[in-house]
Amino acid sequence: MNASVNDFMNDENAAVNDGVNTADKMERITKWLLGVLVAIPFLISFAGLKELATDMGVNWPSLYPLMLDGGVVIFKVLAATAALRGERNNFAWGMAFALTGVSIGLNVAHIGFSETAKVTENFGLAAFMHGLPPLMVFLAFFAVITRIESQAKNERAALTYEGLLGKIESARATLADLGAQVGQWTAALATAKEAHDTAVTNLKEEQGAAVATFKKAKEAIDQRTAELTAAKEVLEQEVATLRGEAADLTAQIAAKRLALTTAKQKPDKATAGDDKIAALLEAMRGNPDASYQDLGTAVGASKGWVSNRVGELKEAGHVHRNGHGWEVLTK
Repeated sequence: MNASVNDFMNDENAAVNDGVNTADKMERITKWLLGVLVAIPFLISFAGLKELATDMGVNWPSLYPLMLDGGVVIFKVLAATAALRGERNNFAWGMAFALTGVSIGLNVAHIGFSETAKVTENFGLAAFMHGLPPLMVFLAFFAVITRIESQAKNERAALTYEGLLGKIESARATLADLGAQVGQWTAALATAKEAHDTAVTNLKEEQGAAVATFKKAKEAIDQRTAELTAAKEVLEQEVATLRGEAADLTAQIAAKRLALTTAKQKPDKATAGDDKIAALLEAMRGNPDASYQDLGTAVGASKGWVSNRVGELKEAGHVHRNGHGWEVLTK
């Protein structure tokens, strides 16, 4: 498609160049013809106005037609200059019209000073012929200005056409660059999307594995916690049982030790002493808040005896006293 467009543009450029060359030739020929067309009526009008100025006694009569027709030429040149810039100088056009009218009027007025009979008989034709030269000068310059305006338009159109061609080429290059950039961006986007999808897949897999590992670890911890809790309860029960058995053994040992000690010291009164100790222990159980005096009264013994026996029982671990009173540890 780009090759077809380039061929078309080359053909168009060739055709334009051929047309421009032909137009340049025609323009040169037209300029010469217009120059001749302006010079001839200018000279005729110059001669008529010079004769009229001479007849009217104007000083420097040769300068008078230069002033009048030259003014027409000058204002036409100003109008042509404005046309080259794509503008319209209304003042120059107005002065050109006015001076042309004055020149025509003076050339026609020059007929009245002619002594030729035919001029008098054919005044209309004579007026037309005398007024035609300045009119031809005006029309020739009008044609020049019209051509200049047309040429300026064509040049602006050519510049616009060349500018459009340049813009088209620039836009085409920009479009190619944008196409390349879009291709690069598309590839980069596809690569980034693939990397993103891979990362998301890996993350999901890692997350699933981590969740499964966490669940297994939690189940193992829960199971181990349950096992330890059960083992703790069993150990607490065993410890309580062992403590009870140890207390019983301690009490039994203390009782036996006390009995042996009493038997050694007072063999004849061993049985009676055991009964009193048993009665003392029973009194402590029945009245935890009892004093030594109360305990002595309960077992039929003195306060001193009760104090000594209680001390022995404490050392043996059979009794002790806390905030709630006497507590007997021996069954």
